[in-house]
Amino acid sequence: MAPWAKGRIFATTRDELLECAALVRAIRQGDLDRIAIPEAPLDILAQQIVAMCAAEDWNETELFQAVRRAYPYRDLTRTEFDEILVMLSEGIASSRGRYAAYSIAIV
Repeated sequence: MAPWAKGRIFATTRDELLECAALVRAIRQGDLDRIAIPEAPLDILAQQIVAMCAAEDWNETELFQAVRRAYPYRDLTRTEFDEILVMLSEGIASSRGRYAAYSIAIV
């Protein structure tokens, strides 16, 4: 725990006392507020590409380079990126055909 971190917990019931004890244990073990950055979440990337293309026109190469500057996508391959573009522009295949295609402007 950081030397400057300080807090006071006031339990008003026995149940809260148990919760406070669990909270203090989690803080001491470093489990509270632990940040886990997922590696290349492709669903988030697809949403971000749609948002970026809605705001302005992009060249595919420039868009790929911009995406790769984000830490979670630093190891994203061009093949993975291209597959996401195909999915966004052609839609998702199902037994009834394709649906949910976006009209993204990539030049």
